[in-house]
Amino acid sequence: MVVTFTDAEVRHRAHRRMEPFLRTSRLHYRAALPDIECSEERNLHPQTLAQLADDAYLTRAENILITTGCGKSFLACALRHQACANSPSQNGMNT
Repeated sequence: MVVTFTDAEVRHRAHRRMEPFLRTSRLHYRAALPDIECSEERNLHPQTLAQLADDAYLTRAENILITTGCGKSFLACALRHQACANSPSQNGMNT
């Protein structure tokens, strides 16, 4: 029982810490990476999404080019949400 309350408190604090960064980033969609549908017709592969999910491109200061037909805005918002979840101090990014 105590573990459940502790886990809930940790999740609540993490969400509360991340919420201001999400608000200031002015995302158009409340998207998350699990919401992204990978398919061949969208030219979006699960391996590519997994590589983007680890946020290593941020530490290397790399750009991401998102091609037409894969839900660019939704994908960009999901990546921004993931970046806030992993490192809220990445607040200076643009989507």
